[in-house]
Amino acid sequence: MQFKFLSAPFLCSLLAAATLTHGQLTSDWLSGVSPCVRQCAVAAAQVVGCDVYDRACLCRNRAAFLNLVRACVQANCPIIATSLVSSVNPVNLICPIPESKMQFKFISLTLLAAASIASAQVGSIDWLSGLTPCVRQCAIAAATIIGCNVYDRVCLCNNRDAYLDVVRTCIQNNNCPTVSSALNPVNLICLEFPKMQFKSIAFTFLAVASTVSAQGSIDWLAGLNPCVRKCAVSAAELIGCDVYNRICLCSNRNAYLAAVRACIQANCPTIAISLNPVNLICPIIDPIPTLQPL
Repeated sequence: MQFKFLSAPFLCSLLAAATLTHGQLTSDWLSGVSPCVRQCAVAAAQVVGCDVYDRACLCRNRAAFLNLVRACVQANCPIIATSLVSSVNPVNLICPIPESKMQFKFISLTLLAAASIASAQVGSIDWLSGLTPCVRQCAIAAATIIGCNVYDRVCLCNNRDAYLDVVRTCIQNNNCPTVSSALNPVNLICLEFPKMQFKSIAFTFLAVASTVSAQGSIDWLAGLNPCVRKCAVSAAELIGCDVYNRICLCSNRNAYLAAVRACIQANCPTIAISLNPVNLICPIIDPIPTLQPL
């Protein structure tokens, strides 16, 4: 994904750059930045796996950080008067060394709290509930970067490629546990059904005649509506399970159900049969009984 560079300048009359240390910044280098740009800087730092005050980390990831900040400012911030400092690059104040001498390196750091950058919920389904905490934070930060509310399905899907690129970068940079860096979480709300209406449905799987073993030899997806089948596969990927691994799915039952339900509600036509999909392979208490001869 190529981010467009800003035509409008940053509001960057930043103070006291000389007080910065080699590692952690001793002064608030964001103090001279508008609240909107500051929010973008925090979100961009999170995506590249840096603390926003970790100079060494930001400078190692200079190009990626700058592109993300610029994209976020372009998507979210009001035009800043050209009479202000128009050519100042905020990172130049803390990374004066030429970029060619910087070593581009991904750094694994704990994600910062994203509460300050998350927008108010506008969706009726919390599609984030099935995500691991690390991936959830990345999903929120990425939405901020591209200028969407994380619960605004239309905005996320209209910016699908950009959103996925930022989410994947964040997941990779922060080493989100048990999740592949190639994960596509937006598939849960943004499958290839652009004309689908967001419907309230009875989420279910169609009848499945048999249970599956731990690593199933039976294709329990075979009887499903194609849309629901795609949701089942995507939800399994999201929680780090093979869709045929019954032990993994059942061990993560609640997260799997939440992810499947959110995906079906967002993408699939109304399904009539009201069953609990995972109950077909994860009995609540006892195994599904076998039929006994009369």
